Amino acid sequence: MGNQKTGRRTVKIMSAVLGVAAACSACTAGTGTANPEQALSQAISGIKGKSAYAFQGKSELKIEGTTYVNQVGFEGYVQNNRLIQTSGLPQTAAAGSSEPGAAWSPMQKLEQFEQSAGRVRENKELSRGGVTVLDLELTPEESKNEWSSRTAALQQTPEERVASFRKMHRLSDKEADAMKQELQAATQDYQTELQDMLRTLSVQTLHRIWIDNATSLPKKLETRSTLRYETAGTPREETTTDSYEFREASGGLLPSSQAVKK
Repeated sequence: MGNQKTGRRTVKIMSAVLGVAAACSACTAGTGTANPEQALSQAISGIKGKSAYAFQGKSELKIEGTTYVNQVGFEGYVQNNRLIQTSGLPQTAAAGSSEPGAAWSPMQKLEQFEQSAGRVRENKELSRGGVTVLDLELTPEESKNEWSSRTAALQQTPEERVASFRKMHRLSDKEADAMKQELQAATQDYQTELQDMLRTLSVQTLHRIWIDNATSLPKKLETRSTLRYETAGTPREETTTDSYEFREASGGLLPSSQAVKK
């Protein structure tokens, strides 16, 4: 009799243990990852290990309090971790890179994640359906520095803009010179406005990455920056969102892309 009671108690205890284990398993089933840092490391290693992949996305600028929205679509092709094609993007190089279009490469964003891996946090509200979502929020100083670096990389000198415009529209020497003078004056005004803006500028930046739990590869990447500043004494707020979707590089080079000169 005693053995039967002991047996029943053992069964109850084991059932309770299994129930707790099942509950814990259900809690982690949505993410499928031990920790954010490990998931990020596997995703970045996985995408770097691919001989080639493609991406597409958009860059959007909204000015709060107005109806102004500027949106640009783009796509690109990466081979052996080098950006070799882009379409729809300014051919501007990132800081420390000589590759045209590199300022828009998703590798730049992934490197930002990699450098700050210890600060990455899982977004449990968005992590579902076999996808883990990780967030990296930059400090105000990091956000401002990143925005300033990208803005500088995207700027063209008056000479560069004239050369590009002249090639497309076959300007005469006189027309090109007149355009250059106008651009120089406009650039000087812009720099003055930019310096005024920087004195009051604050930036908040959030990087977000979606990871496929089945493949441990990134599916999507997004950077959202909110800028608050004053211009001519008037407070303004802008939000810039850059989003990327990764895909397989099937069929070779993207047919609609413009090859980047090596």
